[in-house]
Amino acid sequence: MNNKITRKEFITKVATVMGTTKVDAEIAIDAVIGELKQIVLDEDKICFQGFMVVGTKTVKETAERTINPFGKGVQVYASKPEHSAPTATFSKNIKDELKSK
Repeated sequence: MNNKITRKEFITKVATVMGTTKVDAEIAIDAVIGELKQIVLDEDKICFQGFMVVGTKTVKETAERTINPFGKGVQVYASKPEHSAPTATFSKNIKDELKSK
């Protein structure tokens, strides 16, 4: 199934599971998303055991060697400095379940 679930549909599903109103479910979802965003911005990491890890990783641009039009090797330096990038890695359990579908 490659169905895209809208935010509204997701809120409805969470409200049903929680046995609460859609307003309370939306507040809970917004709180979780806000905290996940702060974790990434603080360059921390959180592990949801058996589901996924959310955090950041350091990205280093590498320099390359190329040939210019005159036939000489030229060192081309990285265009971006080292920086952090957000990551989300699913657990092996989730990956295995997706493969078996």
